[in-house]
Amino acid sequence: MYLTIENLSKSFNRNLVLNKLNLEVNKNNIIGIIGDNGSGKTTLLKIISGLMKPDSGKGFIFNSPLFNSNYKFLKHVLYWGHDQDSYSFLSPIENLKLFLKIRCQYKGDQYIKESLIEVGLGSVFDKSMIDFSAGMVQRYHLARMKLSDWDFLLLDEPTNALDERGLMLLEYMLKKYKTSKTTLIASHNLKFIKSHCDVTYKLIDGKLRDFKFN
Repeated sequence: MYLTIENLSKSFNRNLVLNKLNLEVNKNNIIGIIGDNGSGKTTLLKIISGLMKPDSGKGFIFNSPLFNSNYKFLKHVLYWGHDQDSYSFLSPIENLKLFLKIRCQYKGDQYIKESLIEVGLGSVFDKSMIDFSAGMVQRYHLARMKLSDWDFLLLDEPTNALDERGLMLLEYMLKKYKTSKTTLIASHNLKFIKSHCDVTYKLIDGKLRDFKFN
């Protein structure tokens, strides 16, 4: 099993968001997670990515234990969240170079520029990101997805603010990596989930339930 989570629990201000949640993910699968606002989808992805600690539970990824102080596995994980995850006073190319350096993954300036052109940010690759629209930030995430070396991808509402071309790029990348990468997607976009996911769960009362599309 590629990813295993057992009895995962997390609460905020005594409000139990994840309640002894269990999850198993096979290699090269795309897993979809749907659920109401506040159901805990983002919390779950942040815990798996190492950005948040659970109250209890255990898990394994790449045969390495989750939720401990050894985060070496994180260089193989890419998290695409709600936030910009970049410095707004830096340009996309500066942010990407810093992002890749932190991951010990170095790419040449020209390759980074070409990737930004491919995702539609060629005209602003050297501009500060402070005035980027939500859709432009999502395209920046597409560039990170293309440039970085990863084995496990965590996507939190990746279709938000993407226009038709941006959505086509995202769908193309998911299909491209399908046979060699593993992906976990949390989204309200049921059409997108149905089109791309091998297995779908709905997060209800802090637990994942099997979900079947009609």
